[in-house]
Amino acid sequence: MSEMIHSSLLPSQSFNSIRVISAKEFGIESGVCNRKLLQDLQDRSELLRIPIDFSGIREICFDGYISIGDWFHWRSSGRFDTTIKPVSLTRATVGSNGYGIYAWFTRKDPEQNLTYAMLEDIGMDGQYQGGYEIKVESLIRGFCWHADRDSVLTDITALRCHFKNMPHEAWEGYTTNGGTIDGIRYLYCSSEGEDPEKTSVGFNAFKCMNGSIDSPSEYGIYTIRNIVSRGNTARGHRTLTDLKRGCEKWSISLCNTYDMNDCHHSTDGSRDGIFSDNIGEQTGKSYRNKNFLEIQGEYITVTSSIFKGAPDDKRAGVAGILITNYQYPSLPGSNESKNIHISNCQVNNIDNGAIRIINASNVKVNGLSINNCKNGVSFERNLGMNKPLFNTIEDIVTHDSDTGLIVSTDYPLLINTPPINGKMACKINNGTIIYRFKKPYFCNYPPSIENSDILLKNIGGTSSDDRPIGIPYAIELDDSEPLSVREYSAALIPVLEDDIIYFSCHVKELSSPESSFLIREYIDNEIKYSEFIRTGARNDWNEFFVIYHPSVQGVNKIEILLCPATDDLGNTSLQGKTLFSKMIISKRPI
Repeated sequence: MSEMIHSSLLPSQSFNSIRVISAKEFGIESGVCNRKLLQDLQDRSELLRIPIDFSGIREICFDGYISIGDWFHWRSSGRFDTTIKPVSLTRATVGSNGYGIYAWFTRKDPEQNLTYAMLEDIGMDGQYQGGYEIKVESLIRGFCWHADRDSVLTDITALRCHFKNMPHEAWEGYTTNGGTIDGIRYLYCSSEGEDPEKTSVGFNAFKCMNGSIDSPSEYGIYTIRNIVSRGNTARGHRTLTDLKRGCEKWSISLCNTYDMNDCHHSTDGSRDGIFSDNIGEQTGKSYRNKNFLEIQGEYITVTSSIFKGAPDDKRAGVAGILITNYQYPSLPGSNESKNIHISNCQVNNIDNGAIRIINASNVKVNGLSINNCKNGVSFERNLGMNKPLFNTIEDIVTHDSDTGLIVSTDYPLLINTPPINGKMACKINNGTIIYRFKKPYFCNYPPSIENSDILLKNIGGTSSDDRPIGIPYAIELDDSEPLSVREYSAALIPVLEDDIIYFSCHVKELSSPESSFLIREYIDNEIKYSEFIRTGARNDWNEFFVIYHPSVQGVNKIEILLCPATDDLGNTSLQGKTLFSKMIISKRPI
């Protein structure tokens, strides 16, 4: 029968009396190209809100693309029972919908709303195995859910689907010009590139973005929310979950990834996300190695996940987990990643840093197990970027790794507990380190003490009966001024430009929410640089150790002051009281 005969049968069918449209009963044949009939079925399915069932059809074939209005539901009996297999494999033969989108499934009008979309128990084969680098002519999306000009798309789900050898994104949420998506999900799906070395660099299984790679929107505008990637498996292609600018309120959980060619998962310019209970592994079969997870964003939690890099000579990778600032190559400026928590994760076999944190602030890292990596955790800073603040690390265990911790020049870091490393290597470089534990280095000589008022009796304040055990004196310092930072000078010492300043001090929080040390660098009597270093004090006595490297060329004096109520930023609005006791300052490790 011809397409016209199939199409003419449709009006006479009683769609209102059925709960599902059987594609097989209405003339769809396995392996036979019939776009017109498929489009007719989709239009009627959309009109009547009735799903199309493709059970019993091995291959769904069509040329060009299928257009979707405000409703979509295709389903079958299983992801490997029915496969969508497009006939048109180039942009020229697929055609565009008029909005510059080349996809096998696309919107009729992206400016109109969409209330529901579901692809269920169906596979799709993009049939691309032409090499990692792919020509633009072959870059065709699978499903592109496009919201344009204030339209709203809701309740979009791929459920138990399989995507194979896709040339470009398989399941994509895409917004432009104020369009929004609320609720897009990729659940219990699988994806594969048959040969990772021949699989397209553009094959991301699940991607969401405001704007496009060629025409990105601004960072800080969030148009796609309530995004879920859960229970998925991916092997041998670029990335499983790629959440770019515009994404918020997302979760990636219970996913397994193997031999991915780029980041197993990535987020660039998103916020309010959680990454939990995921497993990734490289066996050495991928085209290249990069990261398990790359984070560029804000308010993101990473927990309870495991990554194993490739063995032996194929261990190479940028990192296990990489946190860095984000910017688009063609645009000026940079955005700082911040408010990120990594906990209870395991990273193995990385020929670089297991966890790398670059130019990020308010990052907390705790409870990590790191094995056979070149480095454990590294805090890195690129010159010219904002100075990172409020970073904390604790409970890190490394095995068979060169270093447990690396802290780069001018990177403040609070270490709550020392990294445990089988090779006993803790490389500080030139970072500003504050910690409350046994020193992370070895020395067999006594320090030379630079300050005479070790017990802080002469700096002002009020003597306190609450003292650390074994120390005869403590001072209570108060800051009740809401418009400025109250500071108490503890010592002014001469230095040379290459000196390193080591000091320790016992601190206990009373009523203040934060307390800090203030370091001033002088040339003669002129202040050239100031830096607040948060103590991290608690409501019990702790001894804090600081390693400080002067940053001003020609510096010849350093002043250390105690601030009972301020933070890393010198916040003037904080008020309260803090106890200080026994400060030792030296130019040698103490």
